[in-house]
Amino acid sequence: MSIRVRTLILVGSVLIASTIILYQVVAHIQMASYRELESVSAERDLERVKSIILSDLDDLGFITSDYGSWDQTYDFVSGLRPDYPEENFSLLTLTDLQWNFVVIVNRTGAVEFSEGVNLSNGRRLVVPDELFTYLNPGGRLLAGQEDAEDVNGFLQVNDRMVFGSVAPILRSDDSGPKVGYLLIGRYLDRNKRADLANRMQLDMSFHWRGPNGFPEQSRPIVTQIMETSKGSMFDTDNPLKFLEYADEKMLQGRVLFADPDGRPIMLATASIPRTIYQAGKQSLNVLVMALAAAGALLIVTVLVLLDRTVLRRLAVLGRDVSRIGDAQDFGLRVASTGSDEFSRVGQSVNWMLEQLEASNRKLEEEHERAEGLLLNILPEPIAARLKTNPKSIAQSYDEVSILFADIVGFTELSAGMPAADLVDILNGLFSRFDDLALQMGLEKIKTIGDAYMVVSGLPEPDAHHADKLADMALKMMEITRTFSRERGLDLSLRVGINSGVVVAGVIGKNKFIYDLWGDAVNLASRMESSAETGAIQMTKATRDRLSYRFDVVERGEVDIKGRGLMKTYVLAGMIDLGGIEH
Repeated sequence: MSIRVRTLILVGSVLIASTIILYQVVAHIQMASYRELESVSAERDLERVKSIILSDLDDLGFITSDYGSWDQTYDFVSGLRPDYPEENFSLLTLTDLQWNFVVIVNRTGAVEFSEGVNLSNGRRLVVPDELFTYLNPGGRLLAGQEDAEDVNGFLQVNDRMVFGSVAPILRSDDSGPKVGYLLIGRYLDRNKRADLANRMQLDMSFHWRGPNGFPEQSRPIVTQIMETSKGSMFDTDNPLKFLEYADEKMLQGRVLFADPDGRPIMLATASIPRTIYQAGKQSLNVLVMALAAAGALLIVTVLVLLDRTVLRRLAVLGRDVSRIGDAQDFGLRVASTGSDEFSRVGQSVNWMLEQLEASNRKLEEEHERAEGLLLNILPEPIAARLKTNPKSIAQSYDEVSILFADIVGFTELSAGMPAADLVDILNGLFSRFDDLALQMGLEKIKTIGDAYMVVSGLPEPDAHHADKLADMALKMMEITRTFSRERGLDLSLRVGINSGVVVAGVIGKNKFIYDLWGDAVNLASRMESSAETGAIQMTKATRDRLSYRFDVVERGEVDIKGRGLMKTYVLAGMIDLGGIEH
């Protein structure tokens, strides 16, 4: 058997065995990881199911408690306000609030008022007699509730599921004595189930306990959940969660809720697609194909390079290339003595290294140029975050100051001016503003036409953000006057400043910008547009943040667009302290 055949058999056998072993190891590790991720994701889905349902029940409880602890409700049960139900619990009101029924009973359990509505058509609905059994003194809900506590829970009424809440009727200050109870309820009807499924973003189904127990298909599941959760807390606020694998494509997540007596009453089932698991299987299939392709390529390569001299010289070439790779120095070269094919290979490798060295230099130059362009668009911390995490970036800042400046009358000035001259004027003036912002450590946001926007206090917080921006506004005025004299122009600025909370972030995917949002930004713009020519107008928020060094004059109340009359202030200049420090 020739060395060529022996090498082929040896390499092929090792390759196949390694591929099988590698596949088994990777498959076990990778699929275990995907199952863990899948379980975590499914648990989050079940937690969302639980939270949304309990949140709806709690919201109903808060409303019931508000109506129960109200002087008007108290007076009605006490016989002092007979028109109370008509004013507060009409059919239209119940429909708007999405309640199916309201029941008010006195301390003896006698019904003072009851009303029900069909939420689908707005017509009156007879309140089920079974519902009143929950409100009898010592009954199913109020047994042991002598201390006037609120009760929220899932109720089974005439084979239908009800989100119900009961609250004692007290005065508005929660004083007594208790004169009765108020019950508000909502059926878990088709519309309510559709609303829950839409908010959960899951395919949901609901089964509940009827007079004869749970539906037949749900009983084994309820039994299994109760048996596997022995010892766990189980009440209205603490339902039980259970996750099972239906098949290769679907998980079944179940949440079992309890009635006020602590017994199972409702089973919510979420069908969760196994997208994570399927992605794991797909990646394994790709891995198998990649390993097979790599193996075939390796066998062909071994056949071509079987000759001993070739193998030996190839090893030398391999060592040289490895040395260069380890050193990561494209200035090194491989040995290329002789004039045969291997020498030419060595020469080609050396030529490639020369090209890589030149390309590496160009890449470094391009990287530095790209870095400079990026920093010209974004603040350095934001640019660093964007490179490590290309997802959208947004951050709230509680204390910043925003400045808008506009060249007064520039539109009229530019009407008869060549475009090149217009751009030259704007570039000349705004470049000086840019130098000033860089010198003062402020962040220029953008220019729009003849408007200039700059902010102080971000991306790094600055306790003196208002002082710095006020100082820049004064210097911008001086720069404008100097620039006007140099160019023989009559230019004036109008500046507006406001301070407050903003949200800053990167907008867009292509040609992105760093921008600000928030009411504080809008108000700063309003300050600029309502300012007088040559004036720096600011809000009280900015005035209150300025130090003693600035001379601020109250302008009075100004009609601000979208705000009405607001008291504004004008920054007159710096106060000459005569070298005295305070």
